[in-house]
Amino acid sequence: MKVLLVILGIVVVAAIAFVAGCRILANRSTEATVALTAKVPGKIAVVYYSQSKVGNTATVAKWIAKHTGGELVPLETVEAYPDAYGETLKAAKKDMENGGTRAIKSVPPLDGYDVVFIGTPIWYGTYVPPVAEFFKTHSFAGKTIVPFCTHGGGGAGRYFVDVRKACPAATVKEGLTIRGSNQVERRLGTGVTVHHTEDDVVNWLNAVFAATAASATTGDALDFQTDTFKTQEGKTVTITAIKHASLRIQYDGLEIQVDPVAKYAPETDYSKFPKADVILVTHEHFDHFDSDTIATLKKDGTEIVANPAVQKMLGFGTALANGESRVLAKEINLDAVPAYNTTPGHTQFHPKGRDNGYVLTMDGLRIYIAGDTEDIPEMSALKDIDVAFLPCNQPYTMTPEQVAKAARTIKPKVLFPYHYSQTPIKQVADLLADSGIDVRIRNYQ
Repeated sequence: MKVLLVILGIVVVAAIAFVAGCRILANRSTEATVALTAKVPGKIAVVYYSQSKVGNTATVAKWIAKHTGGELVPLETVEAYPDAYGETLKAAKKDMENGGTRAIKSVPPLDGYDVVFIGTPIWYGTYVPPVAEFFKTHSFAGKTIVPFCTHGGGGAGRYFVDVRKACPAATVKEGLTIRGSNQVERRLGTGVTVHHTEDDVVNWLNAVFAATAASATTGDALDFQTDTFKTQEGKTVTITAIKHASLRIQYDGLEIQVDPVAKYAPETDYSKFPKADVILVTHEHFDHFDSDTIATLKKDGTEIVANPAVQKMLGFGTALANGESRVLAKEINLDAVPAYNTTPGHTQFHPKGRDNGYVLTMDGLRIYIAGDTEDIPEMSALKDIDVAFLPCNQPYTMTPEQVAKAARTIKPKVLFPYHYSQTPIKQVADLLADSGIDVRIRNYQ
């Protein structure tokens, strides 16, 4: 009987927490302290599904509309989901098993809109069935799609990947993920608790659309941050920070492109780069693998090396699995090393054995490009690393604390945190202030 009472108590508390969590964003102050400085071009629609008019997704949608001047377009189902969350998930699962959609009431035509924000809660790792129905019944050719989502702790799952699949003829911008609960979002090194607020939404808008404006106005695909290093024989290695997980390495007349992706925000015109001698791809996610960009950079004799899954998708190039090595042009030694998630609930993003990190050795200079990984045990085997690129954006890769731990294990001379999206990346430098590692923050959002 006592056990039954305890279980009932847990259920009641969980139910109360869920109800509170569903509305936690709405209960916070909606007065932003950050101004929108970027220009969102064209006519804007903010399309979203939320179970409640004051639910988390609805709240974020209203913040976006408030700052962009966009028109709110809520998606309403013909048949409402049950009020109880558990019953809702059961109904949603049934929808997904029977075609994946749920009928929605009519939505105004999107013909006149240039930018469409699309928001959803995350159920079973992706967008909800009403949003699936919206994708199925509308055309997005030529439009700019900006996805956002809210979740209760499981992250965005496959949402951003699935949006790109649903809108192949659209330009899809970097998405926003908001955890809609009253739990601690993240804890800074100082012990200060930080929750998602309206300011996070405005900062995201500024990052996405300021970058777009900059790339449109400069018209120069080579206007990027660069760092130079010397090999043992005094040869120069230049590393260019393109964005997120994409970088360019120049060595002894060679052009090496790592995870080149054109459409990931900010869009990059790779036709303005020299043709590549070597292209490296770590894995198949959309922010790392883009066959069209590879086609743009490829020339006769380009050596393309990828993990086996990407090589199979391409139908050409060299597949290199974890633990395998290859000698490239100019006697560059390339080692494929493991890259995977270890945190429970995150392992589906990058399962062990599928994806690659790479170590390049150029005349004694050793560069470690980690790919999408957490601080895995195999890092302890990496020796004499001069330059390291470590990813930082949970739930997909590492937290700042994990990056700092990995860096102390690897002990590179120079560390570039990359793939960091909206992570407050300066925390990595703060956490490594006493390490002797030269932490360099570049534009790898």
